[in-house]
Parts: sequence; structure tokens; C-alpha cells
Amino acid sequence: MPQQTHRITQRAFTLMELVLVVVILGIIAGFVIPNFETTIERAHSNDAKANLRAIHSANRIYYAEKNSYWPETAGSYNLAAINSALRLSIYANGMGYTCAPGITLGTTYQCDAERNDWALRITEAYPTTAITCIAGTCP
Repeated sequence: MPQQTHRITQRAFTLMELVLVVVILGIIAGFVIPNFETTIERAHSNDAKANLRAIHSANRIYYAEKNSYWPETAGSYNLAAINSALRLSIYANGMGYTCAPGITLGTTYQCDAERNDWALRITEAYPTTAITCIAGTCP
């Protein structure tokens, strides 16, 4: 009786197919990574704006209670002092926050949020309060 031989065939990717997939993934990564970094910076900017608005709102409450804006004494105050005085719990998240009294103590103030190469500022100057970009190109 003749012996039957079974041929086993294996399917595999060729080297050319693997190189093509790696090249396509590289092209996609080239588009995604710059957009990702821009999105991260925009998120940090939005976080800073929200925190500056929270500081402003808390300072309005402080004013209602004490008839004076915080800080009431000259100097520059960091995030720990801001959180303590205004009863907030802002997390820095890579940002630097400072507050200082305005020209007339107790009636105006300004607070800054800084990150790497840009900075935002909120200033209480009746009747308007606005968040402005004070350094770099803010996202």
C-alpha cells in the first residue's frame, strides 16, 4: 500500500508586509503625537482658567466676609497660602500659582498661573475682571 504524505503548509507574513505595517504606523504616529501635545497644553490652560475663576469666586466670598480682598498685606503668595486663606483645595498639576495685592491694598488683587512658557493672570479691578495671557503664547 502506498504511503500517503501530508504536506503541512504554514502561512506567515513576509518581511515586506511587516515593513509596510511599521511604516504605516510611523506615519500615523507622526500625525497623532503633535496633536496630542497641543491637546495636553490646551487642557492645562483650561485647568488654569478654571482654577483662577475659583480663586476669584473665593476671593469674592472673602470680600463679603471681611470687606477686603485677599491678600491684604504686600507680598507674593504661593498656592499653599492661596488654598489656606481662601479655603480652597487647588492642585498645582504642573502649574505655578501666585497671588499679590493690587496697588491699593484690600481693594484689588491679581493672581497668576504659570506653566513652562506661558502665563495667565486674573485681576480684580472693578467693574471688570478678566483672565488675560501675560507671557508666551497661551493655548
